[in-house]
Parts: sequence; C-alpha cells; structure tokens
Amino acid sequence: MKVLFLDIDGVLNNYDTLRKSFEERRSSSEKSALKDWTSMLDTDMVKRLNVIVEKTECLVVLSSSWRLGNSRSMVELFLRARGFEGSLLSQTPSGDKVLNRKCRGDEIQAWLSTQRYGEVSSFCILDDIPNMGHLSDRLVLTDPKVGLTDDNVSSVISILSSPLS
Repeated sequence: MKVLFLDIDGVLNNYDTLRKSFEERRSSSEKSALKDWTSMLDTDMVKRLNVIVEKTECLVVLSSSWRLGNSRSMVELFLRARGFEGSLLSQTPSGDKVLNRKCRGDEIQAWLSTQRYGEVSSFCILDDIPNMGHLSDRLVLTDPKVGLTDDNVSSVISILSSPLS
C-alpha cells in the first residue's frame, strides 16, 4: 500500500488563496462552514492532488492541522467540494496523543507504527513545514506562497514509486 500524508495549508492553498478567502468571508453576510472551509482550497491544486492519487493509486492520510478542528469526513467533504476524487483513509494522531512529540514527523511515525490497514510499501509526506525528523527523506516540501506545483507532483510520484528499503 502506498500512502500520501497530506498537509493542506501551504499545499492545497497559498497566501493568495487564503487572502481571497478571508476577503470573501469578511464581505459576505452568509455564514456557512462548508463555504468558509472550501474557499480556502485552490481548485487547481486539488486537481494536482488528483493526478498523484490517480497515477500512484496511493491512499491519503490527513496530517494537516485541519484534522484538529474537523472530522476526517468533514475535511473530505471540503476537498470533494473542490473536486477531490480520492478519499481520506485516515488521519495521523494529534500531538497530545504522541509520546515525546517533537515534530509532525513524530505524528506520522506514530500512524505508521500503529496503523492496521496493511503493509505500507511506500509513503510520501506532502507538507510546507520542513521539520519531519528522521522521515525527511520522504518529504516533498511545498512553498506556502505558491502551494502544490507540477514539479512537486512529479517529486511525490517519484517517491511513491520508490519502495521502502
């Protein structure tokens, strides 16, 4: 099984997306959680995520802080509203549930060590935060000013195509 650990902020959006979302929400009298959250997702970046899922047949595990204020099914609903064609298999445990947590990589390692979905043949971390500890060699780092690019997509596909040793 191939697994993609997905962050959202700085990956499926960028500074411009977030600025537009904030302005849109500030000027609107309509309050909708679905609209508020989906407005923070860039459709083109979600399409790039779809390319990764389609080409690698990977399963997606949510590692984003979005998992802390929303259920996995809600985040999947937000993603689907912007065109996501995959599904979220699971999410990493939050920091308070991970012993000696020093970085997001520790949460990902905790998921890898305790998951019950099957043998992980390869994994990649897609994030805009570089501190992944001993898992840094499986990280594709995005620029939060830009978000997910075609070059990032190629790098993710390459890592997911490389089995763990």
